[in-house]
Formats: sequence, structure tokens, C-alpha cells
Amino acid sequence: MNPNLASAKELFQKALDCEPGHVEARRGLTKIALAGDDRLASQIEALIFVHLLRGHNLFSDSREIVSRLKTYEPSSELQWMGIESRLFLEENRQAEAVDLIEKRARTYLEKGFPSRALDLYQKLVDLAPGNLEFRKQAMSLLAGQGEVDRAIGEYQSLAAECTEKGQFDQAKQAVLRIIEMQPDNTEAVFWFTELCLKAGTTDEGVQHLRNRANQYLTEEKLQLVILVYRRLARLYQDLGKEGESLEIRSTIGNLLARTGAVREAEQEYGATAASFLALGDLERYVDLSKSLVYLLVKVNRAPEAASTYQEMVKTVSDREPSRAQALYDEFIKFLIGNQRGAEAAQILTEIGRNHVEQGRSAAALEVYERLAGFFLNSSQKEQALQVMDQMVALAPDHWSVRLQRAELRASLGRVREGAADFAALLDLCIRDGDGDKARGFFEKACTIAPDHPVLVGRMGILAREEGHWEEAIEYFNKALEADPSEPGAIVGKALTLARKGLVDEAVSLVRPLVSVDGSGLLREFKTQSCLSRDPEILLSLGFSLKGLGFSEEAFRVFHEASKAKETVVSGIKALAATLQDRGMPDLAISRVEAALTTEGIAYEQAQELRYTLGRLFEQAGRIQEAFRVYADIYSDDIGYGDVASRMKALKKQMG
Repeated sequence: MNPNLASAKELFQKALDCEPGHVEARRGLTKIALAGDDRLASQIEALIFVHLLRGHNLFSDSREIVSRLKTYEPSSELQWMGIESRLFLEENRQAEAVDLIEKRARTYLEKGFPSRALDLYQKLVDLAPGNLEFRKQAMSLLAGQGEVDRAIGEYQSLAAECTEKGQFDQAKQAVLRIIEMQPDNTEAVFWFTELCLKAGTTDEGVQHLRNRANQYLTEEKLQLVILVYRRLARLYQDLGKEGESLEIRSTIGNLLARTGAVREAEQEYGATAASFLALGDLERYVDLSKSLVYLLVKVNRAPEAASTYQEMVKTVSDREPSRAQALYDEFIKFLIGNQRGAEAAQILTEIGRNHVEQGRSAAALEVYERLAGFFLNSSQKEQALQVMDQMVALAPDHWSVRLQRAELRASLGRVREGAADFAALLDLCIRDGDGDKARGFFEKACTIAPDHPVLVGRMGILAREEGHWEEAIEYFNKALEADPSEPGAIVGKALTLARKGLVDEAVSLVRPLVSVDGSGLLREFKTQSCLSRDPEILLSLGFSLKGLGFSEEAFRVFHEASKAKETVVSGIKALAATLQDRGMPDLAISRVEAALTTEGIAYEQAQELRYTLGRLFEQAGRIQEAFRVYADIYSDDIGYGDVASRMKALKKQMG
């Protein structure tokens, strides 16, 4: 060191020893130190002098020393800047202090010291709480340092303050930072949407919700997607966009189904479908209803699925009847395609049963037909047969079902049952008078059961109904050759003989078998009476039944015969005679009297009934009433039967 400088330093030091706060002495020592080669000693001396100057509020002098330090030791610039900023603060020059602290903070960031920068930005926030940029930077650094909760708390406070001041854009930015730090924070997502609504940027809020939902969906965070979509659905509804809201709700239903929340999904599907229907959107109503049904199928709730699908089809049919069948077809394809044939059967059976219970036989048959077709296509013949049994029970006269069941039974080796179906088909044709169709069915039946006595017997009935008596007897004889106890052939031949007037022969044919199979013969009598279109056959049947001792059944047949124009008199007479035989003469008389009041009765028929009435009065001992009836007949026709002689005999009895 220069000798002069050394002497000066010694003197300054003595002055300080005497007066530690002597500014000029400290200034001299500082200058000497800065002029020397010992950098550390120079910095220490300078800092001591700055501290002394600050104590005397000599801030400008302090800053001058700091400036010289910057030049003297530029590598410690950040340190000098810190001292300088404190000097500005102590001098109440806050703006300069803030600028310097911010510069220092940015420098720390540039140099890769975020924790030191954070301390400075937090200080800046204290100094300038209204400066949003300082707050944002501090919060960002907090997050970067892993203090996410503190950062979020700060952003929440900032967003709330900005909202209160109406600074919605600033508030949105703060909330977005929260979402960046916590992407799954749905409360922040909804908060952002609310801020968009307040800021008048509704579309932005809607799009944000959609974007978040899409992101959650990509990440398979379905519960979060559902939460966001629920908010979006409400938002659309509040905006009067009912259609868009319902579309979102339908998606919610799908998501709930995916998460296994079946009950919630069921409620969502049902309510949304009903809302679409109320809006008149039939297509979306159908889509949602089908989604609900498919869900119920997958969770093994087939009866409920059936009821829901049936209700949907009915609703659609009321508006577009032509679509009903297509809906059933689509549903069956869905079930089969998803290896749910058993559910298809169960559901269609349930739907059919519901139709039956509600009296919709045609609709039930249509459903059963689909079900039978499904079973046949999947080679489940036994199940198809069971469905056909239901169809026949529902519509006994449905010839195409009968034919299909007959052929199916035959393919399963059930020849006897198949023959019974063909017999029923022949019965339908006989009843309807369609001989050509009957012969066609008989040809088909012969390929399954050649010369089956029941079927051959039915051809005998057909021949008899067509008036071919001899041909009918040939058929009956052929059937009896195959099975001598076949009731249909026995009764058929007996009725044919009775129709030809050979009543005794007919009765003798049937009588030996009554004790063996009386019930079977009686059933066949009733069957053939229903098939006959000839009232004379009914009358012959009645006499045959009466001859066999079945007076009650005979009475019913006579009653049917009395309704036909051709046999009204014979039927009434037979009814009256049966009642008389059963000891009910008064009832027999009443029945004939009632018949005489029937409109459209011919003169000759009325005369014959009056004569019958007179005879009944006579037999009952009611002489005067019998005489009066005979007198009426005599006044109309003086030569009618034995009326004149009967009147003479009755007159003698009356004296």
C-alpha cells in the first residue's frame, strides 16, 4: 500500500476509535479500502460505511457507495441491488424500490434461483398488493416449488377479489391457473363457467365444459365426465336450449350405464326419453327407450325390459303403426347378436302375455310368431312348439299356425299330435265349407300319417256335408277298418245313417260303445254338430243322443235345430217332447207358446206348432185350453189333420 495511504488510514482509524460514528473518518477509510487490492476488506468496509450512512439518513451517500460497489465488484450485483432497494424503502421511495426488487426477482429467475425469486415476489405483493402481475408470478412460483395448496389458496383469493371488483377476465385467468394445477377440480371448472356467464361470454363457458368433459373422457375419468355433463345439461336448460340439454342427459345415461350405476342410468334414460317424447322427437324417444331396454337385458331384468319395450312399441305404433314390426325385428337381432337368445325368448313371451292380458290377441299372435320364428331359425324346435301351442290356444281357428305346428310335430316324430292338428285344420275347412282347401290339407296330412283313421274320418264328414252320403260312408268304413273304436268315424257314420233316415241302424252302431267310451263319443257328437251346416244333421244328432239316453245333450241339440228356419218346427217339437218325457209339461207348453210369437214364422209352421200345443194341453189334462187351440186351427183350416175329431172328443169330455 502507498505509504501516504497507510498513514491516512491510521489517522482515520484513530479518529473512529475516538468517535465510532464519525462519518468523514469512515468515508476516508472506505475510499482507502476501495483503492486497495483486498476486495473482501473493501466490501466489508464499504458495507460498514453504508450502514453508518443509513443510520444518519444519508441515503444519497449510501446509494453512491453502493454504485461504486457495483462497479468495483459487478459479480455481486444482486447483493448490491438488494441493499439499494432497502435504501429506497428506508427513504420512502417505494416505486424505485419496487422496480429494483422486481428487476432483482427477474434476474434470480433468469439465473435459475426460483426460491429466491419467490421471496422477492412475495415481498412485492406486500409492497404492491394491487399489482396482479406480482401476485400471479408469486402464485406461479409457489406452484413451481410444490406448494400447490398455498398457490391455489392465493388464486382463489385473487379470483374472488377480481370477481367482486367486476374484473371477470382477471378472475377467469386466476381460476384457469387453479384448473391447470388441479385438472380434476370440477368446482374450479364450474367456477370458470359461472365467471363466463357473468362476463357475458357464455359460449366460452360452454366450450370449456365440453373441453373438460372430453379430456376426462379421454382419461377414462367417467365420474368427472358425468359431473361436468350434468352441469352442462343444466346450463343448456337455463339457456332455453332444451334439445341440447336432453342430448347431454342421454350421454349421461350412457356413462352411468358404463360405470355400473344401473338404477341411476335407468332413471336418466326413462326421464330423458319421456322429455324427448314431450318435445315430439319420436326418434330420440325410441333411441333412449331402446338404450334402457338393452341395459335391463344386460342386468338380467328381462320382464322389465319386456314391459318397457312393449310400452315403447305401443307409443310408436299410436303415432306410426307401420314401425312396430320393424322395432321388434331390430330388438330380436340385437338380442341374438349379443348371444342373448334366452332373453329374447323370455322378453317376447312376456310381451305376448301382456298383450293377451290386455285383450290384444292380434298383437300377441304377431309377437308369438316372431318368437316361434326365432326358435325355428336357431333349431330350437321344442321351444318353437311350445310357442305354437300358445298361439293355437289364443287363436284356435288360425289355420296357418295349425299347419306349421302339425308339420313341426311330425318332424319331431309326434305323428299322432300332428294328425290331431291336421284334423283341426280339416274341421276349420268343413265348418267354412271350403272343400278344396280341406282336400289340400288331407293330401299334406297323408305324407305324414297315411290313412290315419281320424283324418280319413274327417274326409267322411266333408263328403257328408257336401251331400255325398255313400262316399261319406266309404270314408267312415275305411277309418273303422284302421281303428274300429275311432269315435269320429263311429259318430260320423251314425249321423250319416241317421240323415238317410236309418236312425235305428245309427243307434245300434253307437250303443255298444257308450259304456266303453261314452265321453269320447259324446265329445265327437258335439264336435260334428258344430261342424255341420245341415240343420237336419243336428236334428238327427239330437234323436241319436236321445236314443242313447243323453237327454240333456239331446235337448241342447234340439234347441240349436230350432233356431234354423228349415228345422224350427221339428226342433221345437223335439224340445217339447223331451221336456214332456222329463216330466216338465208346463215348460214344454211355454216353449211352444214362445215359438209361436217368433217373427217370420210361416203359416204352415204356425199351424203345426199350434197342433203340437193342443196335444200338449190335452196330455196335461187342460181340456178347455186344448179345445180352444184346436178351434183356432179349425177356423183357419177345417180339414187340418184330426183336429175335427179331437174337438168332438174333447167336447164330450167337457159335457
